[in-house]
Amino acid sequence: MNSLGLQTYVELFHFPSLAQSNVFNLTFLKSDAAKRSKTNRKTYDILVAFFRPVSDPLASKYSFSIHHFDVEDKIIQPLTKTIDFAYLPGDSDIVCINALHDEITDEYFVAIGFVKEGEKGYLNIYRSKSEEKLPENCLSYSKLPCAPLHLTHAHCLVKDEDQWAFFLSYGEPFSETSSQQKPSNQPQVKIFSKLIDTNVFEQVEIDQDTKSSELNQSQNCHSSAAYGELPFNIAVVLFPELTKLPTTLIFLHMDFKIINNIRFSAFGSQDGWFGLFSVDMKSRRIIRHFHLSHESPITSIKIFQQFNGFDSSSEEVIKDNENVSILKKDVNCLVCSAFEPTVVYCNIFKNNGFSVKNQLILPFSTDFDHVNCASVDDFNLDGKNEIILGTFGQRLLYYEWESYNTDSKNGQFILKFQRSLPGPVFCISPALDLIGEGPLSLAVLTSRGLHIFQHDTYCLMKEIHHRLDNYSFLIPNL
Repeated sequence: MNSLGLQTYVELFHFPSLAQSNVFNLTFLKSDAAKRSKTNRKTYDILVAFFRPVSDPLASKYSFSIHHFDVEDKIIQPLTKTIDFAYLPGDSDIVCINALHDEITDEYFVAIGFVKEGEKGYLNIYRSKSEEKLPENCLSYSKLPCAPLHLTHAHCLVKDEDQWAFFLSYGEPFSETSSQQKPSNQPQVKIFSKLIDTNVFEQVEIDQDTKSSELNQSQNCHSSAAYGELPFNIAVVLFPELTKLPTTLIFLHMDFKIINNIRFSAFGSQDGWFGLFSVDMKSRRIIRHFHLSHESPITSIKIFQQFNGFDSSSEEVIKDNENVSILKKDVNCLVCSAFEPTVVYCNIFKNNGFSVKNQLILPFSTDFDHVNCASVDDFNLDGKNEIILGTFGQRLLYYEWESYNTDSKNGQFILKFQRSLPGPVFCISPALDLIGEGPLSLAVLTSRGLHIFQHDTYCLMKEIHHRLDNYSFLIPNL
C-alpha cells in the first residue's frame, strides 16, 4: 500500500504574507539555476503577488515576492526576494498573474493583470532571458475596458510551430460606454500573444455550423516582433473553442491540456456553466464539445487523466462530421462549485458528455466552507493522479483513487487525509521539484502567506526500499 500521500508531506517553510493576496496570485516558473545546470533537472521558483495598500505608510512598497530554493551542505536553503515590475503604478491592485518559459526561444514571460484607481484595467507582459531582468523588460502594455479575472496560458500551432498565448477572462465593464464597445458575439475572454501578420493569413472558410475556421497559408509565416492582444478574428482561428463560449457569462476559471496534438480546453463561469472542448490543433477544428451547469459559481476546473501511463487500449476513434481524431477515453474533468460538492466527471468522451452516470462526488468536500482551489497531480508517486482541494474553511482535503476489486480503472475517490492551515486557502500548485533532487513539493498560498510542503525524507526512503524489495521479489536476478 502506498504511503506517500499528503500525510507524509511536512511543512518546510512558511513565508508570512506581506499583504493580502487572492485566488489568482500564485504562479511558478522554471528556475534560472535549472537553465544554467548541465543536467536535465527541472526545478521551479514560486512567484507570489499581493495587494499593496497605498494609504498604509507601514505597508511594503513591493507587490511581488519570488522564492528560490537551493541545497547547501545537504540543507534546503530558501532565497526570497521582494521585487516590483516596471510600469506598475503605485496605486494599482494586482488581480492575477501567470508565468511561462518558452522552450523554443529560452525566454521567460510573465503576465500581470491589475486595476488602477478602481476604474481602469490593464495587462502587462514581461519578457527576459533571465529571471533577474524580467521585472525590467515590459514587452506589452494593454488597457482593458473591464476588470481582469483569471489569467492562464495555452498553446496553438502556427505553421506547425508551437506558440503560446495568455488567456485572460474579465468581469463587468467599468462603465456603460465600455459595455457598448464590446461586440455582442464575443465571449468575455481576451487572448494575448505574438501578433500574427494578417497579410500572411487569409481566412478562406468559415463553417457556420461548427464556427470553426481555416487559414490559407499562401506565404511563409512571419510573426511580427510585437506582442499584444490578438484580434478576435485571428484568435478564433487559432482557438476555435472561443466561438462556442456563451457571450454573456463571466469565466472564473480556465484550464488547458494537450494530448497528441489534441487541445482540451475547459471553462467555468460565475453562473455555474462549464464546458469542455477538444480541438485538433493541426486542422484547427472542434472535434467534440460538451457543457453542463451547476447551481453555483465554478471556482476551479481541471482536466486530467487518471492513469498517467499510456495504454493503447484506452484509445478510441471519435468521428465528428468528416473529421476523424484519436482521443483517449481517460479524459476526466474536476469541477469545483462554490456551494455544491466537488465532482469528477469520468471518461467524458467515452460517456458522451457530463451526466450523473459518469459523475463521482468527492465526499466531505462541502464540510469546510466552499472550495477555493484545487490541484490534480501524482502526489504520492504511484502513477495515478490524486486530488487536493483548498477550502475557505482553512483545510486541505486530499483524495486518492481506490479501485473496486481487481479492476484498477473502476473505483472512486476517497478522502484520505485533511490538513488544517492558519487561514483560508487561495491557491495550490501542482507537485513540483523545487530543488532538483526528486522529493515532491507543494506550494500553498493562504491569507497568512506561502506554505511550502515536501515529502518527509524518512517516509520517502522507506517507500523506495519497499518498492525495491517488491521488484526484487518479482525479478529474482535484479
